Amino acid sequence: RSFDLESDAFFAGQGVSGPCTGLPSFSYAAWAVNVTVTGYGAVGGLKAWGFGGTEPNASIINYSSSISPAVANGLILTGCYACADDITVKTFGSATHIIIDVVGYFRPAGVQNAATTRFAGFTTSVGAGSYSFVLGGTCPAGTTLIGGELDFLTGGNVMIGEMARFSSTQMRFWAVNQDGGVNNAVGYSVCQDTPIVIQ
Repeated sequence: RSFDLESDAFFAGQGVSGPCTGLPSFSYAAWAVNVTVTGYGAVGGLKAWGFGGTEPNASIINYSSSISPAVANGLILTGCYACADDITVKTFGSATHIIIDVVGYFRPAGVQNAATTRFAGFTTSVGAGSYSFVLGGTCPAGTTLIGGELDFLTGGNVMIGEMARFSSTQMRFWAVNQDGGVNNAVGYSVCQDTPIVIQ
């Protein structure tokens, strides 16, 4: 049987009948739960897994009539991200009632301010039939260097011989000019704003 943990829960014993409060309306990636089995009459077991996933070989609880009338286990279950249901449970052997108590949930970290910006270095003149190093601009504090670009402002028979990090905040390019005249080049360091995790 599959359960939508956000909306399938009821609190009849507490005088409330309706969905859980405090849980997200969106299905997240994993759940922390306490699972209790009760009302069984013989040997059996319970499996649980993320909705739509593969049934595991291992059980989460085993029970029999010779042990306590209720057995519980706390665990973390992988859910089903953005699905209609969250988890699936299945008994083998004796049938049982189950109680699923949601302790918490795990959600992907959100990010803000992750824009990418190019920072230009100084214009560098590369002589005819020659080559030169060209530096990109320096990534400012609060950003991370993730790549670079080289633009030739003039000329057609020009190319990048190599691109590498010059420092942790700046790219460097090996600009090759095979034209018959001087060509100007500008290097860019591509910098990404450091993501801010939403707690």
